[in-house]
Amino acid sequence: MKFYSADKIIQLLFHLLFYSLTIINVQSQEKQDSELRFPVDFSELEKEIRNNLYSDARSSHTFALQYLDAALSKGVDSLEATAYYFLGITNYFLGRYHLSNGYYNKALDNPYAQAQPTFAEKCYNNMGVNYEVLNMRPQALDAYHKSLAMAQKLGDSVSIAQTWINIGLLDIISGNLDRGLSTTGNALAFFESIDDSLNMALCYQNIGKAWTEKGDVNLSLEYDKRSLLIYEAIGNLFGTADLHFNIARSYFTQGFLDSSEAYLREAEALANANGFDKVKGSIFLLWAKIEQQRGAMGRAEGYLNAALAMFKKLDMPNGLVDVYLDLASLYSTTGNKEAHSKAISNYRKEWKELQERTAAARYDELMVLYEMEKNIRTIEEQAAKIKSIRKRVAITTIVVFVLLLMLAIILRLYFRMRNYLKSLYQNNMAQVRMKLPEVVTPPSGNAETVRLAELYRKIMQLMEDKEFYKRQDLSIAQISDELATNDKYVSQAINQFSSSNFNSFVNTFRVNEARRLMVKDGHRLLVKDIAEKSGFGNINTFNKKFKEVTGLTPKMFIEMSLEEKLNDGSTF
Repeated sequence: MKFYSADKIIQLLFHLLFYSLTIINVQSQEKQDSELRFPVDFSELEKEIRNNLYSDARSSHTFALQYLDAALSKGVDSLEATAYYFLGITNYFLGRYHLSNGYYNKALDNPYAQAQPTFAEKCYNNMGVNYEVLNMRPQALDAYHKSLAMAQKLGDSVSIAQTWINIGLLDIISGNLDRGLSTTGNALAFFESIDDSLNMALCYQNIGKAWTEKGDVNLSLEYDKRSLLIYEAIGNLFGTADLHFNIARSYFTQGFLDSSEAYLREAEALANANGFDKVKGSIFLLWAKIEQQRGAMGRAEGYLNAALAMFKKLDMPNGLVDVYLDLASLYSTTGNKEAHSKAISNYRKEWKELQERTAAARYDELMVLYEMEKNIRTIEEQAAKIKSIRKRVAITTIVVFVLLLMLAIILRLYFRMRNYLKSLYQNNMAQVRMKLPEVVTPPSGNAETVRLAELYRKIMQLMEDKEFYKRQDLSIAQISDELATNDKYVSQAINQFSSSNFNSFVNTFRVNEARRLMVKDGHRLLVKDIAEKSGFGNINTFNKKFKEVTGLTPKMFIEMSLEEKLNDGSTF
């Protein structure tokens, strides 16, 4: 067994500890670097997205992209799903409806959406709105029905009724008037029961639209006016302007121009006061129709040109198509063939451009989504690599700590063993230096005891002076012959005064001689030679008896003897 110095072992432990701390520091630094690259407050980003949504959708979209980048870097499902949801909303407000639905699909594919039906319900509902705007009615109905299924699963009555409104309106627009009225009526009954004014107004408005399609203008006006009263009561200015316009249009279709004009002026005043430009464009178109009905073609043309300017300002090609069609109708009535031909030409041009822009927008949205998918995959792959590296570092760190703990335990046991062995060695050295005590004859002893004590002293002289123990074949008979006595007396003397049998008595001398030889010449002699010089005839017997007497193996005793000489230069 080779013994290392305490300094070397402590030095090794220090190196291992330093390595472990280095690994931990690297891992901690990686985490800090990641936090520095993405110092994100998600709640603050969400606030920016929502606050800018209506006033500056582009800024809101930029914040949503930042939210996604940070979410992907964190690798948290709930954050990633929320980021896709926000991108769906912002792209809706930017008019990129296909792209919006692409992000909603990404959100729905996330495990978070599968575990959160409330979140999934909102995504499906918003997708239905997008499909409705795109005039993709079957897809819209499918999305709304999925939203409804989620709401029913949750037992969310409000969401169920709101989805009924969407489905009912879609049926009305699609011509399924009776089904649309039934579904919207169910929603209305629910919202009336909880006194939800805004949703009641939406239901009245949609029912009014259905009766318009059915040709019952009076019922249409009745429900529109109910809706208008609610909007005015709750201060919803956009809804109020929109309802004034709807009522004006209904009166126009009935031929009540004065009533139509009265409501249209209210709608125009609200639109001008609040900057509802899209409503203003539709108002100009209705003004043109009213003036045309009254025969005021010049004023009608003026309103159409105003509508034309508004739709150009808003970049609404579908509105331009309607204006050019109305201008063509006006010029046809007045007999202005040149202007009519020009209006028709512009109509065709805008219609073609509308189709091309729609296709281009669809292509652009798909390309944006494709590029975003590529970027997301790249980010996810990088995040996965970083996560794998961190996992390996964490495992390595744990392994190093376990090894250090084991090493600390081993060192503790090692030093305890070293101290114990050193104590054993010192005790052995004390025994080597110590002379055997003289045998004192008991003063009151009987003649037999005195005789045995005297015999034991003679036996000890044979061992110490003549070194009888070095005889490998030493026996009781040889000693009794040497001392001119018998075997029985020799055995009795040894048993009584050494408290051991003959073999143990002799082996004690032999082991003591072996210890002296090891201290003096242990670095030059083989263990076999030491055994022979000490009187042992068999190396195995020597090893066994040496261990029994000293508690150490011959090899350990020699190594500790050499170590002591190296440490303080002492010799025996």
